Parts: sequence; structure tokens; C-alpha cells
Amino acid sequence: MSGGKSKRKGFFLPAQTVYELLVDAFPNKVNPKCAVYLTAILDYLTAEIIELASKKAIERGSDTVTLEDVTWAMHHDPELNKAFPVLGDDGVNYEFSEKVDCIADPLLSVSVVESGLIGCLVNMISLMYLFTGARQRYVEKCRCIFQCVLFVNNVLGLFHVYSIWKPDVLDAVNPDYCHFQLYWISFFCFHCAAVFYTVIFSLLLGALIYYSV
Repeated sequence: MSGGKSKRKGFFLPAQTVYELLVDAFPNKVNPKCAVYLTAILDYLTAEIIELASKKAIERGSDTVTLEDVTWAMHHDPELNKAFPVLGDDGVNYEFSEKVDCIADPLLSVSVVESGLIGCLVNMISLMYLFTGARQRYVEKCRCIFQCVLFVNNVLGLFHVYSIWKPDVLDAVNPDYCHFQLYWISFFCFHCAAVFYTVIFSLLLGALIYYSV
């Protein structure tokens, strides 16, 4: 196969290189015409993808086509998206898989703040009151109500975390699992709060048993 065949056919991809790669991969099984047809297909696909990607690059005010522009083009063109699915039949994600913008789960993020951080703080204050014997009636009532709310929220959060155990970090197109780090932060905070609740309930139960005897 001559090196000028690509130019004569109007290709910008080298048919000779495609032929050599095919021969290396499939020796004695590739006809030179196969390389020409395959080059034509690759040439057309490349031109189509670059054209769509360049439009996306222009829309965002850039004169350079990036990987994000290419993946956007492949997944927003009906024919290309049909030819190159995000997830193959073998269950393997391809490298050009579309990245879905993550929408944080409201219950997960709220539970992290309330049950995780505030819950640990309130339980530490409870332990301080328990050991120092300080008595502030107003604060005590507010704290009890607040702690009950946090306890219920913590239980709901634990149920929610275990309902999606374990998230598949490789599943990049599933919005439920895209906040992989947030999931494990929630998991850690919920269990820290659960440990505090266990300690407090154990101390209260021990105190009730001690004073009731």
C-alpha cells in the first residue's frame, strides 16, 4: 500500500498506518482494501466528532477542543451515542463515558451536618453535664429536645446509608452514587454519633439501675 493513497482518497488519517496496525494485530488476515475502508470510517467519525466538539468549545468561549468537548459531542449526538453507549453489554465503563453532574442527595448532606457534626457536639456537652453535675433547666430542656431530634435523624441517616451500601464508585452515570466521598463522610459521622449515643444510653441506664437499687 503506497503512502500517498490517503491523500488520493481524500483522507487525513494515514491508511498505511492503519494497515500496519491491523497486520500487527491480525497477521495474514487483513486485506489492504480493509484498511482503506476502515480508514474511511475512522476519518468520517473523527471529522464528525471534532465538528460537534468544536461547536461546544466555541460555546464555552474556547478555541481549543478538550476531552470534555469530545465526550459531550459523542453523547449528545443521537447516532454517535447509539453507536458508542456509555455502558457496554459486558458491564464495563468505557473511558469516554459521560460524566453526569452530581446532584447532592438532600437527606444525605443535611444528615451529615445535623447527625454527624452537631450530634457529636451535643453529645459531648451531654457528657460534660453528666460528669460535672451542672444544672441549667432551660438549657437542659432544649438540649433534650434537640438530642431527641438528632437521635431520630441519626437513625434515619443510618438506614439511608445502609440502603445504598456499598456505592459503586465506577458507576459514573448513576446520580445516586456520584457523591462517593460524601457517602463515606456520612458513614463515618453517623457511626461516630451512634457511638456517642451508645455511651450516653449506657451511662443513663447504669445510673437508673444504680439509683433504683
